[in-house]
Order: sequence, then C-alpha cells, then structure tokens
Amino acid sequence: MKKILTLSLAALMAFSTPASIAFAASDATVEVVSMDVKAAKATAISTVEDLKAMESNPSGSYYLAKDIALPADFQLFGDREHPFKGTFDGKGHKLTGYTYKSSTWAANVGIFGYATKAEFKNLSITGVNISLQGGGWVGTLVCDAESCTFDQIKTAGSISVKGEGAYVGGIVQNNSDTSVIKNCENGINITVDARGTENGAPPCEVGGITGLAGNSSKALLQNCTNKGTIKVNYKPSDDWGGDEFSVAGIATSHFGKQAVKNCKNTGAITCTIEKAAEGYATNAKIAGVIRETYGGVNSCSNTGKITVNGNVSNMTGISVAGVVGETTYKKTKMVKSFNTGAITVTANAPRSTVVGGVAGLVNDITESYNKGKVSVNVKNGGDAAVGGLAGQTSVNVQNCYNTGAVSLSAKKLSYVGGLVGSASIYDKFIKYNYSTGKVTGSSKQVFKGEILGYYTGSYTAQKRNVFDNYYTGSGKAYGGQDFTWEPYMGTAKKVSSITAGNCPKLDSKIWTYGAKQKRMILKNNKEK
Repeated sequence: MKKILTLSLAALMAFSTPASIAFAASDATVEVVSMDVKAAKATAISTVEDLKAMESNPSGSYYLAKDIALPADFQLFGDREHPFKGTFDGKGHKLTGYTYKSSTWAANVGIFGYATKAEFKNLSITGVNISLQGGGWVGTLVCDAESCTFDQIKTAGSISVKGEGAYVGGIVQNNSDTSVIKNCENGINITVDARGTENGAPPCEVGGITGLAGNSSKALLQNCTNKGTIKVNYKPSDDWGGDEFSVAGIATSHFGKQAVKNCKNTGAITCTIEKAAEGYATNAKIAGVIRETYGGVNSCSNTGKITVNGNVSNMTGISVAGVVGETTYKKTKMVKSFNTGAITVTANAPRSTVVGGVAGLVNDITESYNKGKVSVNVKNGGDAAVGGLAGQTSVNVQNCYNTGAVSLSAKKLSYVGGLVGSASIYDKFIKYNYSTGKVTGSSKQVFKGEILGYYTGSYTAQKRNVFDNYYTGSGKAYGGQDFTWEPYMGTAKKVSSITAGNCPKLDSKIWTYGAKQKRMILKNNKEK
C-alpha cells in the first residue's frame, strides 16, 4: 500500500524556500511517495470468517486480535498443493473449542492441514476434542509441516485415535526438514487404540509435542514440555510383517545435528501391546522425552511414570527409557539430563529388551543421573540389558550416578547393572560414576553388577577402560567381563557413603556435597 500526499506546490515552497524565489505556476501540485510499507503490515484476525479468508493469501502475515471459538471440524489449508506459507501470531490470544470427529480414515487433521516454511507463535489452543474412529494423522495446530517454526505454542484438551494406523502430535504431527520447535507446551491427553497395518508400515507414532521434529542439520528442538498423559493400546496385525511403533513425551524422532535441549516430560506414559494370533511387534520404542536423535541430548528430563506391558508372544524387540531411547549416531552426546519417574516393563520378548532409567542405547553420556525405580520382567525367555542409567552403552560414561532400585527377572542370558546393563567400551571410559540403588537379578542366567551387568572391551586398546567408580551395595561391582588379564579388568570401590572423602575421584569442579541428599551431587545438574 502506498501513501499519497498531494500539496499545493506554492504552499509547500512557502515553508521550505526563500521569499525571493518566484513561482511560475502557483497552483502546481507535487506527489510525495512514501516507502512501500505493505510487507510490514499484518492483517488482524477477529472472526472465523477472517481465518477462512487467509486461504486467499497463503503467504500473508496475520495476528489474532482476540480469542476465537472455532466451529466443529474446522480446517484451513487442507490441500497439500496449497499449504500455508505465512506468519500466524497469536499475540497471546486463544483458539478455543477445537473439535474434530471422524468415523473413517482421516488424512490430515489439524487447524492447519499443511504448512511450508510458515511461522506460528504466541498462541494457545484450548478445549481440544479430537476423535478419530478410523485411524489417521493428526496434529492439533498443524498436521503436516515442512521447515516450519513453532514458538510459544500451548495446547490443552484431548485426542483419541482408534483404528489401523495412528500418527499423533500434540501440536504438530510431522515437521520435516529445517524445522524449529521451541518454547512449546502440550497439555493434551492422548489416547490411542491402534491396530497393525497389513503392509507392515509403522502402525503407531505418538509424540506429545510432535512426531518427527526435523531431519536437516539446522533443525531445532528446544525448551519444550509435555504435561499430557499418553496411553497407547496396540495390537499387531495377524499378518506376519514388520510392525513397529514409537511413543515419546516430546518427539519420536529428531535427525538434526543440534542437540535436543531443555525439554522435559511430566506426563505419565502407558503402553500395552496385546496378543495376536500370529503377528508380532518389532522394535517397539518408548521414551519419556525422545525416541531417537542424531544431535544428542542436553539438559532434558523425565519425571512422568512409564509403564509398558508387552503381552504379544512373538515380540521381537522393545526399548524403554526415561529420557532418550537411542542416541548412537557418530559423535552424539548426552549431557546434564535426568530421570526420576518409575519405569516398569513386562514383556514376552524372545529377543532383545533394552531398558534404561535415562537412556536405552547411548554412545556418550556425562553429568546425568537417575533416581527412578527401574523394574523389568521378561517372561517366556528372551535376553535383556537393564541399567539404572542406561540399558546399553558403547563409548563413554563419566560423572553420572544412579540411586534408583534396578531389578530384572529373566530366564535367558541377560544383564542388569546399577549404572549400565551391558557396556562395550573400546577407546573411551566408564569412570567417576557411582550407584547406590539396590540391584536385583532373578537367576544365574542374569549377570548382575552394582556398576555394570557385563563389560566388554578391547585388548588392542592397551589400557584399562573402566575404573574409579563407587558403589554402596553388597554385590559385585561387575556381574561379568570378558577380561581375565588383571591390567584390563574393570575396578570399582565399595564405600559406606558417597562423600568427597570416600570418593576422591569425584572432582570438586563437577561434584558437590548435597546436604539434603547426604551424598555427592552434580553442580551443573543439581538434584531437587
């Protein structure tokens, strides 16, 4: 929009030129053109009709001027070929009463169906009531997003999905490529009753904030909280295939290079896997914060209770963790993270069961701790690796601790450790850690250690990799290790209490004595 100013030339000159200048045409006019200000203007949204009008200008900039109650089954930009590409600023206002119901498969449920390179910020969505009885894809604000930014988005209400295939995000279901999700909070309670698909596709992916949170090097996931409960009941298909599912309090996947940072889950997560005639569930992965990340984890936590019941007899794998299920990509690190929520897993799994208080399978973990009770029962055979801090690790564990009780009941060769269930350390270290939680193993088939259930290293490393760890329990420090030569065998010291005097290797630059806890705690990750 251009501002046009027309003045009498004589009048204009009278204020700006000397009196001696003569004018040839006293009634001449001049047009003064201001800068084009269209790009700086945003359109106010005050009604449902205003919202609908946004579809005529997908790249526009909009803001809420007031709270708006949405009609049933409302949706904008439901056509994949014409996504929203602009800016939507809630200015602290709310979209209320969002209700959507479907008895058949629903492909793109959300206030915005599709968005590309769009920005959503400063918005609350309350009174959400979404019910899909035939399965589908749903993200409360946006279902399918690409390279979008979500900043200070808050949701509350309920989502229920039943049927063959359920893909759910409390705020956005899928935000691919260079996504940015920060300062967001989900308060939606999510309930899923899913059935396996006949073609073997993943039948269930549920994230409190989102499913996929970006798959480019610049993707960002920070400062997000899930307060909603997540309940998943899953039955594999009766067709032999590769069924699998993922559930996480914040996001199921983040494949960016930047660490997932300052994210936390406080909502309870409950997953039940039903029996099926012949079907089986492969790689069921449940985590309090994030199932899998390539960028690592920094300052994340879970305080919610996690309960998993795997009743299907042919289940081939299960991974459960308080914070992150898997962070094994090259050079990924986990730092300053913790779990205090109780983790209980019952599984009929003839193959691998991996459970960790903080992490399932992790490369490098430092300055992290677990206080939650970890209890695992593997019925009808099956191997397991269970640890108070991590189920399995392969690179580095330093300056960490566990105080939660850890127990494993299993009938086949398995591992349970106060700190880590099974460790394969070749060129890094497990050192400067402690565990005070009680460790229990059910049989002689279970390798049980106050520090590690089992330790495998490398003779070619020509050094000791596991040392300067402390424990207070009455059992052995290590349930087993594949070394017989003394210089390579792991060492640990049993102490009466975890104090600076008893544990001199806990560096004062990193550790301090907690008067409330009556033991050493981490300075940069203080217990509350």
